[in-house]
Amino acid sequence: MLQIAYYLCCGLLANSSLMEKWEPIRDQAFHIIILPLSVFVSIMFWGLYLYDRDLVFPAHLDKVVTPFFNHQKHSAVVLWTFLEAAVVHHNKPGHFEGHFIAGLFCATYLAVVLWVHAAGGVW
Repeated sequence: MLQIAYYLCCGLLANSSLMEKWEPIRDQAFHIIILPLSVFVSIMFWGLYLYDRDLVFPAHLDKVVTPFFNHQKHSAVVLWTFLEAAVVHHNKPGHFEGHFIAGLFCATYLAVVLWVHAAGGVW
């Protein structure tokens, strides 16, 4: 979902007057969140899928989710991200700034996961 929002914003703001303000945010988001997250999700999903499919994608879901859609969610995201890294020039954020934003993102994600578990009892 995060990658969809990112690429939607990139597409909508590509030729607008807001591009000058958007470009530093885009560069930070790409290097700090989008690239590491897409690689992590793909490696973890397919690693767990090969280890024990039922952990991440039980067989009964094949009736609901097509293999094409499954690959779009877990494989193509990395390909699109690497394609963007090769084609679009991104300025890298500072070391401290990058670690701070990444830590804030991870802490927020963990807080949401724990809240959902506490409220609904599901992981």
